[in-house]
Amino acid sequence: TVVCIGKNAFYDIELTSIEIPTSVTSIGEGAFRGCCELKYIDIPTSVTSIGLSAFSGCSSLESITLPSAEEGAFYLGYIFGALEHAYTDSYVPSSLKHVTITGGASIDEYAFYGCSGLASIEIPQSITSIGSNAFYGCSGLTNINIPTSVTNIGYYAFQECRELTSIEIPANVIIIGNSAFYGCTRLANVTFEEGSQLTTIGEYAFYSSRITSIEIPTNVTSIGIGAFSGCSSLESITIPFVGDGNVQMYLGYIFGAPSYSYNEHCVPDSLRRVTVTGGTSIGYCAFYDCSGLTSIEIPSSITTIGDYAFKGCSRLANIEIPANVTSIGACAFYGCSGLTSIEIPTIVTSIGTEAFYGCSGLTSIEIPASVTSIGKGALGACSSLESITIPFVGATNDGASNTHFGYIFGAWSYDDDYVPASLKSVTITGGTSIDRYAFYGCSSLTSIEIPTSITSIGNYAFYACSGLATVTFEEGSQLTSIGEYAFYASGITNINIPINVTSIGFMAFYYCTALESVEIPASVTSIGRYAFIDCSNLKSVIFAEGSQLTTLSPCMFSDCSNLTSIVLPASITTIGESVFSGCSRLKSVEIPENLRSIGEYAFSGCIRLESIELPASVTSIDNYAFNRCNNLEIISYLGTEAQWKAIVKDTDWDSKAGSSTSKGTYTVVFNS
Repeated sequence: TVVCIGKNAFYDIELTSIEIPTSVTSIGEGAFRGCCELKYIDIPTSVTSIGLSAFSGCSSLESITLPSAEEGAFYLGYIFGALEHAYTDSYVPSSLKHVTITGGASIDEYAFYGCSGLASIEIPQSITSIGSNAFYGCSGLTNINIPTSVTNIGYYAFQECRELTSIEIPANVIIIGNSAFYGCTRLANVTFEEGSQLTTIGEYAFYSSRITSIEIPTNVTSIGIGAFSGCSSLESITIPFVGDGNVQMYLGYIFGAPSYSYNEHCVPDSLRRVTVTGGTSIGYCAFYDCSGLTSIEIPSSITTIGDYAFKGCSRLANIEIPANVTSIGACAFYGCSGLTSIEIPTIVTSIGTEAFYGCSGLTSIEIPASVTSIGKGALGACSSLESITIPFVGATNDGASNTHFGYIFGAWSYDDDYVPASLKSVTITGGTSIDRYAFYGCSSLTSIEIPTSITSIGNYAFYACSGLATVTFEEGSQLTSIGEYAFYASGITNINIPINVTSIGFMAFYYCTALESVEIPASVTSIGRYAFIDCSNLKSVIFAEGSQLTTLSPCMFSDCSNLTSIVLPASITTIGESVFSGCSRLKSVEIPENLRSIGEYAFSGCIRLESIELPASVTSIDNYAFNRCNNLEIISYLGTEAQWKAIVKDTDWDSKAGSSTSKGTYTVVFNS
């Protein structure tokens, strides 16, 4: 029938045990003060009030059962005599190892503050909230089972619980407060119950814990600064978002970095793997300078990879960009030197400035046809790049001034120093033109594929591409023009000029010393001066049947020293000056019946030429036309002698023709 144990009721009595009946509702101040032999006490759930210092001086107490940890006894230290939280650890006996709570709806703030000797605590399912500082400084606590009913873990709730090694966060917990597990230096295992409803992890929540791996639930929408700061053993983390419009715009933020530049100092060196499970974007500077990362998994929900997203992730060896990504930001993979390959989704439309700059391990890259914009230096310093597939060169890139291949390697102008020496193969899949200076000086380039959509190759497009041996035009090519110096000093061995080409520019193939054969289609109506000059290995020139070309421009085949024979198309009416000058092995030239004029030095130095047949249509032969044709013995003329005499011939048209003397010793044979 006892309902109340009064003030100092058992003061300083050497009790070893006591059973409190369930009729008791209150225990007064100092009720068991000084009971130094008392080891165990079970306070029934009927008790609603425990006075100050009720168990003060119970220095042997090992275990206590409390009906609640709510207001009334604001904190464990209160019933042992502490008036303030700061003094809790001075009053709670060091012998107390175990606490059982049997009721209540919450564990109030500071409830077990500073109870450093406490090793275990049992919490009932009725508890829905663990207040701030509730177990702060319980440094001896080795285990705690948080009830599944708990929805909130308050600020500093388990701070400095240094012996805690593992914790399971129930599914109903919505909030983990700031510094909730701060300084739990032995906490190695943190798991979240399946179906977790967690939305918030506070600032420095797991500061300096020993966790090696953690999977943050997908419902989390807020992670505070430094939530995992000082977690120096963390190897992998699964996180629902990085950036995506939230305050946390970069991984370093949750490790305590106040700004992007400090990422490298805050993200632990141990962290190797990150899995992102949600969000729509990898935000600005998301993984900036996370140099320890080796792999990152990104979900299909991601549509944007922001500027500087993976900048400085130098050990990142593998990354799969989701199929739904449409843009890759500026410097997104800058300095990711460990990347050896990357697949860009087929719906990406833009690749930002210096997006892959310094990816020195990258050997090949395929940029899909969907890309309409590639920023300056997007592939700058990719020093191992051997092959590239690119949807266009110049044109719609970034304005008319950026019309060269070097632009995507960092050059403002046509600077070959920027294109990596390793680059061998280029495949172009779209665009309408290869603009001027497009591949200027790309000396390491060995092959290039040009699509049907290209209609023009600009001036200097492949200038000095000395290693370029193979140029392949896709079947059905719509190419109509080849510009000036287009293939100057390139290494091509043969070229099949597409059938729609109408013009070949000035010096287009000048000094292509490896070129062996060329076929000129019927569609060509103009070939510029010096087009094939100094193609010293050129052996075969074929003009397609039905050729519309009327003029062989000056020096067109000059110094093609390996050319032995050539059949000129019926459409030719003019052989310009020095067209075959220096063709020292030329033995046979088939002249068309409509030829009208032969320019000066046209055949000068053709020392192997022994005979030539000229049609009656010829009306003029200029000076030195057959100069130094030392072996020319016969000129067969298909007209009459009178017609031959009527031809306008400059004074020295036949200088050294047939001999080494100033006047030739050839014979003119009339065949009419």
